[in-house]
Amino acid sequence: MLQVYPVLSLLQHYRQWDGDAGQPADPGIELGPVEATNRAASLIVESRQFRSTNSAEIWLSKDVPFGLAKWKVTVLREEKDRVEPRSAFQPVSELIEEMEAHETGKDAQPFPEFRAN
Repeated sequence: MLQVYPVLSLLQHYRQWDGDAGQPADPGIELGPVEATNRAASLIVESRQFRSTNSAEIWLSKDVPFGLAKWKVTVLREEKDRVEPRSAFQPVSELIEEMEAHETGKDAQPFPEFRAN
């Protein structure tokens, strides 16, 4: 299995998507016009001292290799003292990743070390 997070992307394995998928639309990417469905999800991981909220908005398309035409992921990290209530969490960092498909090709070749002998 290809493990995407966190080396290739900040996209997580979200347990549930927000609402229903809308009607396909053009996400306005550099690759050109494609039909993509917009979806959103979030995942919260919390301990007594730290909370991390990973929120994603993605555009899924059959017209793009691997199905991802565009995405934006925001990771908000918050901290508090162990004995403080949840309401005391304060933001300490925010990472934003925005990616989109720019081009495709038909002449992809495997790396030499992965070719069968």
